[in-house]
This record gives sequence, C-alpha cells and structure tokens, in this order.
Amino acid sequence: MRKVNEALRHVLADGVEGLADPGLGFVTITAVRASPDLGHAEVYVSILGTQKRRRASLRALDRAHGVLQGRVAKELHLKRTPQLSFHYDETLDRAMRLNEIMAQDPSAPIEPDPATPPPARPAAHGRVGLGACPSRPEPIPALVGGVTVPRLAGACGGGAGGV
Repeated sequence: MRKVNEALRHVLADGVEGLADPGLGFVTITAVRASPDLGHAEVYVSILGTQKRRRASLRALDRAHGVLQGRVAKELHLKRTPQLSFHYDETLDRAMRLNEIMAQDPSAPIEPDPATPPPARPAAHGRVGLGACPSRPEPIPALVGGVTVPRLAGACGGGAGGV
C-alpha cells in the first residue's frame, strides 16, 4: 500500500503543477492515504499563504478533482481509481508553533502534562518490581564477551546483578 500511496502522491504532484486555476496557490502534496480497496484516497496538501489563500486553494483542488483523478487513472493503471478528497496538512503549522513556543523562553522549565502519570519509582537499589533487598549489593567484575563489566552481587540478587 505504501508504494501505491507514493505513486499517487507523485502523479498528483505532477498534475497539480500543470493546473492553470488562478485560485490555486503554492500547493505541495505532502501525503496520500488510499483505502485498501482503492475506493478513496485522502490527499494531504501544504499550502503557502493565509487562511483565505488555503481555503481558495482547497476549493481549486476540489474543482480540479476530475482532471487529477483522470490523470491518476491514465498513468497508474490501477484496478480501481480512488475517489480523491483533499485535506490541509497541519504538520508544518504545528512544527512552526512548537518552534515559537520553544524560542519564547528557553530557560523556562517545561511543565509536565497533567494527564501523563509520573514515571514509576524504582524499588530498592534501582531494581523495579523485585521488592526491597535488605543488603546493599556490591559491584564485582564479570566477563561478558571478552570485556570486564561491573555487576551487582548481594543476598537478594543471587550474584546475578538483581536480575
């Protein structure tokens, strides 16, 4: 399906370049998502300009729907030619907004999202979910793949580094 989506994007991008509609602004086809049965395809576009220009460009693309769909049918020879629907891709707007937020005050602490639970606290001695260990493990060297690495030994870990 990825190859079909990419082929659709390529054909549509070439087709949009050839359109002579004065209402069409600077449009870039950013992605295409066709349904598995090729019944329809959502075409995501980035449009340079104001909100008014974006709406005008989306209307122009809707008017050119038949021409673009005919071009897809002619060039791709798919089992079915998908019905095209055009949508504004907000990815670039979101990225620019994030850059603005980050540029406002780089020293300001980032507030955590209240909907996100805090990270789980590890149990004793940094081991999660194994319960508390009454003795403090001590590092001892272990040979792993010809390299000596520290590992933990203790009454609770059985000398296996708490694993």
